[in-house]
Amino acid sequence: MNNKILDLNTFRISERHLENFSGKGFHRLDIRFKLALLAIVIVLNIGLAIPLLSGILFFIGFVLLIASVPSTGRTLLFFLGPIFATSVAFIGYSIGFGQTAVFTFGKLNIYKEGLILGLGVILRVYCDISWLALTFITTPFPDVLKALRWYKIPTIIVDTLAMMYRYSFLLFEEFTRMYTSATSRGGRIGSMQTIKTLSLIGAQLFIRAYDRSEKIFTAMLSRGLESDKIDQPELIKYKKYNGESKNMIVETINDVTFSFSKGIHILNNLNLSIHKGDSIAICGPNGSGKTTLLKICAGLLLPKKGNVQLMGVEINKETKKTIFRDVGFLFQDSEDQLFCPTVKEDISFGPLNMDLSEDEVKDRVQYAMDIMKITHLCNRPIYDLSGGEKKRVALAGILAMKTPIMLLDEPTSGLDPSSAKELISLLRELNEKYNYTLLVATHEIDRIPDFAKRVIIINNGNIYKDGDVRDVITDIQTLKDVDLEAPIITQFFYQKRYPRVVKSSLPLNLDEAFKMNRDIHN
Repeated sequence: MNNKILDLNTFRISERHLENFSGKGFHRLDIRFKLALLAIVIVLNIGLAIPLLSGILFFIGFVLLIASVPSTGRTLLFFLGPIFATSVAFIGYSIGFGQTAVFTFGKLNIYKEGLILGLGVILRVYCDISWLALTFITTPFPDVLKALRWYKIPTIIVDTLAMMYRYSFLLFEEFTRMYTSATSRGGRIGSMQTIKTLSLIGAQLFIRAYDRSEKIFTAMLSRGLESDKIDQPELIKYKKYNGESKNMIVETINDVTFSFSKGIHILNNLNLSIHKGDSIAICGPNGSGKTTLLKICAGLLLPKKGNVQLMGVEINKETKKTIFRDVGFLFQDSEDQLFCPTVKEDISFGPLNMDLSEDEVKDRVQYAMDIMKITHLCNRPIYDLSGGEKKRVALAGILAMKTPIMLLDEPTSGLDPSSAKELISLLRELNEKYNYTLLVATHEIDRIPDFAKRVIIINNGNIYKDGDVRDVITDIQTLKDVDLEAPIITQFFYQKRYPRVVKSSLPLNLDEAFKMNRDIHN
């Protein structure tokens, strides 16, 4: 088989690409008119079921599509979908309906009446397909959703379409990565091997889609998805965060034990107190329980034993539904957290679940975008963002909810050094300037001194060490005991063993190292 069996780049869809052709053909029409025209065509096509009319409508739609769409790849993607179904229907009608045999193959007869019926089905299907393609390929999808809302289409239908659209791109990207990987390892040598490769990828996509949907649902819960299920909206009245003293304990974890399967404890009798204004880095080896601890603090998981109290109120099956008002959660993978079509819609998701006025929601969205410096991305589709931009938008979604406590799971994961440094600087600003309490799970020990005041090491489901940044980061042996490493610059001065350098004064970053180097040689 030709190695160009699938040219994946042909099928990539970009709203920006569409904007370049916004003045041509069908692009110029209002989407509400397009949807009305689409509905009329479908009603005429299916309701009258006249093959000649279907053929004429198909021809008109197809010509308009070719004239309006610059790329044939996206058009082809629409038309490839129904090929199998229409082929089966055409064959079924041809051999199963009619009395006038046109062809005979042994005992198999092809009937004239069946051919006409089958052709009519194909024309009707592709008539609808041509107009669907014409409508949706020439219109940015967020505009389609706005038009559907203008027509008062039920919210659940619009929201479902929005999420399907958002994650179709994500699944396609995953398919692209797996297909490219398979190609690099000989997965497209010959027809049978290519079919086998595509089958394996399809199975993996199904599994990943299920796993992704579970994570998306958890992300929705963390931003108030179940807020409408609370019978008593004022069930919990937390203390006013900003009115309390600096040393106030905002959350306590008391003898918490948690396990996903019987006998294997992820957390084991863990105790922890979090104070207002804390900026805590949680570190530990893989599987130590960092993410699980964050989810328990956010009420996304409930402990098997022990309890968690948020400002004096125990988190349980009922109260956890309101935790999103006070605790924000940033997921490690931004793709799990950004489930709305555009930046503005995603940032609005949490505030809309907080019974706020429309003006207050707008103000909060603007407030979050200003802090994260992403106002220029306001109407950008989520799939069109870079990794760093997605992290900023995900964090803005929490900031818009103004939760005084923020839990962040590996916030710099997947970012390039420049973006990671910028994000760490923002975290420090959020803590010092805006008074947010931060709890950050991270593997990047080198970056901890740039934002944290306190470090907690977790190992085997319990707290191994808890102290201020300098005390923990300069404890080289303790870090080694749990398979962690101090910042390289700290290790360098530790191994040099300068006479005037004691453990407690080891540098944590380059600035401290330069200063110490000057002091040593003066």
